Amino acid sequence: MAADFPGSPSNGDIYTYNGVTYVYNAVIGAWSIDPGTAGGTSSYGEIFILKVPADAISGGVPLTDSFYTFDRGLSRASSFNILTAKFGDGYEQRAIDGTNSKRDMFGVSFSNRTKEDINLIAKFLDVHQAKNFDIIIPEYDGNQTIKVVCEAYNIKYLYHSYHSLTAEFRRVYEP
Repeated sequence: MAADFPGSPSNGDIYTYNGVTYVYNAVIGAWSIDPGTAGGTSSYGEIFILKVPADAISGGVPLTDSFYTFDRGLSRASSFNILTAKFGDGYEQRAIDGTNSKRDMFGVSFSNRTKEDINLIAKFLDVHQAKNFDIIIPEYDGNQTIKVVCEAYNIKYLYHSYHSLTAEFRRVYEP
């Protein structure tokens, strides 16, 4: 069954569909996923989450662990490190190259979020440039926490108080 959002919502109206809570924002004229459900109470459960640990930036910012749910449409591109030896008759041999031969890239977005949320996420990514951090994603039979590094991010300033951020994360295999 399709979601049946109210036709004439007012600022702050709440609508829940399929276990996900949406809040209407009259400034941008759109429904956004309630950030308060990002900690595991939405139908996302505990997947598609960026966790910003307490004091991860500096000087006690943020005060407590903060959880940010990625927008729907998280993309994952996987490729493999394979050594190939080609012979003149069209025959080739292949072997896995390395212990962790799978490469994963994730395209994530946080759209129509408050400027405070986007600024906090951007500061976290700035502080963690060239350092790994955890994200939670679905993996085969359940959820998995994996280490990633941020390759790049972009911020779109939609309105004075609402921005969007897109980022590229690359999976790393390190402690």
